This record gives sequence, structure tokens and C-alpha cells, in this order.
Amino acid sequence: MAEKGRPWLIVKEILKQTDDYCLIPMEDDRFAISQIIWLGTDSEEQKFKELFAFCEVSIDHEKNVPEKVSYLNFKDHRGDFKAIFTAVDNIKSEKWSILHEGFVVDASLSDLEFNMAGALYRRGQPVRVLAIEEYKDYLLMGSRIMPWWKDSCNNIDDFR
Repeated sequence: MAEKGRPWLIVKEILKQTDDYCLIPMEDDRFAISQIIWLGTDSEEQKFKELFAFCEVSIDHEKNVPEKVSYLNFKDHRGDFKAIFTAVDNIKSEKWSILHEGFVVDASLSDLEFNMAGALYRRGQPVRVLAIEEYKDYLLMGSRIMPWWKDSCNNIDDFR
């Protein structure tokens, strides 16, 4: 069990490592199979300990990871993206269950880079301050934290 006063250790006990697949129930009786590509607990000084990033592998009635894994693309006002940031609440509460481990199939995501408040981070470690004209070149954490993932995934089709 996690040490008192260090709740992020609970997340580390459930999510032992990146690459784990998790099962996310949807309101329409389908399941989203997702792969965790980054744990905020791995960030410098636990700065992002309440967050993690994942990619969707499939949305189906099946609860199994497909034999051939590729990540679904989503689109919003900033363009295409694969990685989604969310809070660890549904993992801690076990609403989302862990299936098994795997390996990240997209090499560009193994060193996840993102822009948070104008700073470039690589796997949660600060790299440098970005010039304003570079913002568009990096995944923006703030706009990719999907609040609707918190309780259910009923709107995922709106982002395809």
C-alpha cells in the first residue's frame, strides 16, 4: 500500500510502467482499449503526478488488445493528435482496468514531448522554454486534457 501522504504511489502500484494497456468502459457498452505512453509520476519532482498520457488502440465490444496495434487519430481545432492527457482518478478508482503490458508501437511517442505553459517537456522532464512560433510544433498538454474522459467516454467519436 502507498505511504501515507504520498497518494501518487497508489498510481505507481496500479500502473507499474508505461506501455500497459487499459480497458475503458463506454456508455454505449463498447470499450476503448488504450495504451499508456507516459506516466506523470515519472516527471521531475512529481510535477505531473496526477496525470498520464495514453493513446487509443481500438473502440469495440471486444475487451482484447488487437493483434496488430496502431493508434487512432483524433482531430480538434489545433489539428491531428494521438496522445490524450487525463487525470489518474479513473485508474485509482479502478473504473478503468489494466489488461496487460505491451510496448509503444509509435517510436515518436516513446519520448513524448509536450508544451506546457510555453515550456517544452520530454517525458515530463523540462527541456527548454519554447519560442512562441514553436508552440504549434508540439503537443499542447492544456488542450489535450480531455475532461469528458473523467467519467465516461461517450463522446469519443466526436474527435475522429
